[in-house]
Amino acid sequence: MNELLGLIADVNPNEIAAHIADGTLADWCELWRQQATVAAENLRLSEKD
Repeated sequence: MNELLGLIADVNPNEIAAHIADGTLADWCELWRQQATVAAENLRLSEKD
């Protein structure tokens, strides 16, 4: 849960603006999506135990 909350905290206007400015927003979004998916899957699996 902490990992997922940390990923959510990373989404802020300043960081998004910086990624837009340097042309890396699409890459950042894809990495965020992958990391959030893994964190959510880990949380789901831990709830089964």
